[in-house]
Amino acid sequence: MSYQALYRTWRPRQFKDVIGQEVITQTLKNALIADKVSHAYLFSGPRGTGKTSCAKILAKAVNCTNLTDGEPCNQCENCIASDNGSLNDLLEIDAASNNGVDEIRDIRDKVKYAPSQGQYKVYIIDEVHMLSMGAFNALLKTLEEPPEHVIFILATTELQKVPATIISRTQKFIFKNLQVTTIANHLIEVLDDMNIEYESEAIEMIAKVSDGGMRDALSILDQIISFNSDNRVTTAEVEKTTGYANTQAIENLLTTILAKDLTASLKQGLDLQNEGITVRNILTEAINVLTELLLAQKNVAHQTELAKLVEGSSQEQLLAMIEYANEGLNNLKYSTQQKTILDVFVVKSLNYLPTTTNASDSHIQEEIGTLNQKLSQALQEIEHLKTKPIQQNQNSQPAVKTPKPSVEKKRRHNYQQQVYDVLRTATKADLKQVVSVWEDVLKALAPSKRAMMEVSKPVAASPTQVVIAFEYDIWFEKVLDDQELLDELNRYLELELTESRQIILVPTAEWPVLRQDFLKNHKDEIQSSKPQQDDKIQEEKSESDVVSKAKELFGSEFISIKD
Repeated sequence: MSYQALYRTWRPRQFKDVIGQEVITQTLKNALIADKVSHAYLFSGPRGTGKTSCAKILAKAVNCTNLTDGEPCNQCENCIASDNGSLNDLLEIDAASNNGVDEIRDIRDKVKYAPSQGQYKVYIIDEVHMLSMGAFNALLKTLEEPPEHVIFILATTELQKVPATIISRTQKFIFKNLQVTTIANHLIEVLDDMNIEYESEAIEMIAKVSDGGMRDALSILDQIISFNSDNRVTTAEVEKTTGYANTQAIENLLTTILAKDLTASLKQGLDLQNEGITVRNILTEAINVLTELLLAQKNVAHQTELAKLVEGSSQEQLLAMIEYANEGLNNLKYSTQQKTILDVFVVKSLNYLPTTTNASDSHIQEEIGTLNQKLSQALQEIEHLKTKPIQQNQNSQPAVKTPKPSVEKKRRHNYQQQVYDVLRTATKADLKQVVSVWEDVLKALAPSKRAMMEVSKPVAASPTQVVIAFEYDIWFEKVLDDQELLDELNRYLELELTESRQIILVPTAEWPVLRQDFLKNHKDEIQSSKPQQDDKIQEEKSESDVVSKAKELFGSEFISIKD
């Protein structure tokens, strides 16, 4: 028989074999014992935490002919067929490659047929968040009221991308990341079973690098065992294979940073990368070391060289360095320049300025005080002008109150030109295409960012650009200044449309004015571009072209013609 990877060899076959998810497995066992199995389940959580394993065990258990205390027997005909993948009533679907409406309609048409071997027909849909919106809609009714002999088990690593209408029709179980000690204990159990020697520190390193996923930990262990032919897992091999940053190397780097030696700090960071240690591991271990130092700063027994140096550093400085490292980890998701991100962390940490003042920076504080004083005076003058009556000339007309602009003139000018560029090539079909996917784009955002975008909607679109109008100016300003959010919107919109479109933002109050101005200018362009004809014919022709263009841009339902 061909070799099987460790994570497949050690895949749980009963609920008691699932590591670190005791609450979930006990709940499922109790439901099986009481014969209260739901018609639909949703398993969500990080990769490699047991979602698919629990789904397969549950599917096997509901069709087991000799169920004992909620556990499948693994000996009856149905259990053996389920383990071998030959049970006709167990259907596993990968939504990443079967995410269309047709695949879900096929399921919907076949659920009415009774199971052929077991008591239930079970559908396991993995990575369900990859389904298209049309596929989700096709699944809704069947998921809410399936036949009595059908059970749906949905699994996903990105719960926020699953529509709320789907979640509300299921029993939701959230799988958690496994603790380092839990993973390490299971790895030791695997190595003992295989009669392979190991170093305890090496096992702990593997558990840390796996980032809470048991499957990742077993895959790394499998790789290290293959790397070494003497049946021994050592710390050195783990460092070489995984690029793990050992604590001593990171302490040396932090010691140099706190000593304010920029050249040596940058060189040490480069040396670590040349040894195969990733920037992610460097920053992650730096956070761990800084956190331990922060907690042990007052502990006299903590006498390492770094701890002694930290005694002269404030807690604010350590917290700032942790924040810089976290910022670097977040930036790694969007950049391929790993070395630059580590260098930025080093420079920011060296340039940290304490909040307390001393004699050397007293002049800075003096300048700040002067600026604050000038600001206070300016605010007082503004308040005085607000209460001062407006002087009018006797012969002049009554003053007309000018409406306060919603944004600065400079910004208005910028998006005005951009909107005009969009409208020159905009079509109703492009707008309809963007509107159809806009809800999916917003659902892909984090909840806090999605809340900012709920008051927006597409109002015009061309093959390369789209105009988004905001109902409230305050959210328009916030999103306009949030480049990270704009990048995410562009990325998710490109994923939905399979083509890139630049996003232009405008306040809703400004949109009708811009649209009217554009149509007026477009009319003038048409009139000036046509040859001299009879005035009446020319006027009718230009009016017709303008109306046609307006209908093409915004749809006939939004256009009314007035003489």
